[in-house]
Amino acid sequence: MKPKSQRLALVGAAIVAVLLAVLLAMWGLREKASYFYTPAEISAGKAPSGEPIRLGGMVERGSIKRGGDGLTISFVVTDGQAQTPVTYRGIVPDLFREGSGVVAEGRLGDGRQWTSWIHLDDLIALVEFSIATTAIHGAVNAVAPNPVTNTDFTRALASALHRPAIFPVPAAALRLLLGEMSQVVLASQRVIPQAAARAGFQFRFTEAGEALRQIFAA
Repeated sequence: MKPKSQRLALVGAAIVAVLLAVLLAMWGLREKASYFYTPAEISAGKAPSGEPIRLGGMVERGSIKRGGDGLTISFVVTDGQAQTPVTYRGIVPDLFREGSGVVAEGRLGDGRQWTSWIHLDDLIALVEFSIATTAIHGAVNAVAPNPVTNTDFTRALASALHRPAIFPVPAAALRLLLGEMSQVVLASQRVIPQAAARAGFQFRFTEAGEALRQIFAA
C-alpha cells in the first residue's frame, strides 16, 4: 500500500473510531439520564407527586436568581409550552447558563397540603380587635376561617391574575419563596381562628378567591 493510501486509511479509521466513541457516549448518557419529564408533561399532571423525578428542558432566559448564601440558585425550566420553577442548592456545572439545556432532579409538591391565609386588612383589624376587646385571652390564630389546599389556592390566585393554573405550586418554588417556613406549608397546616370567632370578630374576607381578587384589583 502506498503511503498516501495508508494515510487515508488511518484517517478513515480515526473518523470511524470517533463516531463510535460519540455513539457509545450518547448511549451511556441516555442510560444514565434515564427518562425525564418536560415542563409540559408536568403541567399536564403526568409526573408523579412526592417522588423523585427528572425534569428536562431549557433554562429560561432572565430566570436565574442567586441566593444570598452563594449556594442557592433558582431558575425556570421551559420547553416552549410550559414552565417549571426549580431551586438548587450547591455548585452548578460550568456549562450551566441561561438558554442552555438542563436536566434537574427533585420532587413536586402534591398540592394537597392545607394552607391557612388571611387578608392584610383582616389581619390589622384582628390585631386592633384583640387589643380593644376583653373577650380574648391568650393566643389568637390570625388566619381566615376557611383554609384551602395548595391546589385550590393556586387556582384562586391564577383566577385573580386571569391566568391558567394546571398544576400545584412545586415544592421547590415554595422553598424559594418561603425559605424554612415552606416546611410548614408542605407539611400541611389547617388552622382555624376559634378564639377570634368566639369573641365575635367579623372577617371581611372569608374566601381566598375573594381576597385575592380584591388584592389584584387594587
